[in-house]
Amino acid sequence: MQPAGQMKPFIIAWACHIAVMVLIGLVLMPSSDFSRLDFHCFYAAGFLARTHPAQIYDVAQQMRAQLGPAKAAGWAPFIQPPYEALLFVPFSFAPYRVAYLLFLLFNLVLILPCFLLARSAFSCVLEPWQPRPGLMFFLFLPLSVAALDGQGSIRVLLICCAAWHEMKRDQDFNVGLLLALALFKLQIAIPLALLLILRRGVRMLGWLYAWGDTTRSRQRMARRHRRYAGICENFGS
Repeated sequence: MQPAGQMKPFIIAWACHIAVMVLIGLVLMPSSDFSRLDFHCFYAAGFLARTHPAQIYDVAQQMRAQLGPAKAAGWAPFIQPPYEALLFVPFSFAPYRVAYLLFLLFNLVLILPCFLLARSAFSCVLEPWQPRPGLMFFLFLPLSVAALDGQGSIRVLLICCAAWHEMKRDQDFNVGLLLALALFKLQIAIPLALLLILRRGVRMLGWLYAWGDTTRSRQRMARRHRRYAGICENFGS
């Protein structure tokens, strides 16, 4: 456990960071950039998963949801796995602007478990960037941009921190179960899979099982939602 004296600077910086980011989010709302955030796409997917679950990959429905409830200036197709839309269902009950602030808070709160899970890695003193443990989180601009944009990067970071924690305990199967959750970011999950297989070898067979089981689940979801497969093929070609 971190001594209380070492955790205090992080907790203070974390609370201040949340306050500043929420203020930035409030300032961003009246601007034209607010209508171009990634969160529009995810909010609309959550809305459709709640109201028309069989049509979350219907392009016309996606457009209507993003230009309607999400009040976007434009629209972008939702081509993520179906299970990711479920995360946004609770947020879709709130009006868009309220949902945006709630999801921003959700992303910022995830920074705390990221630090706690991998605190030994994030506790190195690196002058001048990190005079105290964990302060690097708040100086890393892409993290703040991802939170304001409503992206899934912080969730991927949390998954990686949890997987790293389990890897330090030599719990390779748990690593597989955790990293399989990152399949909604294939461009990150697949390279990680290859690197871990090269590094851990046969010890990562549990990881492969988890990967394959999650892949089969995605295939069942894709068959259930045929439009998902069609959209993925169109955007992949």
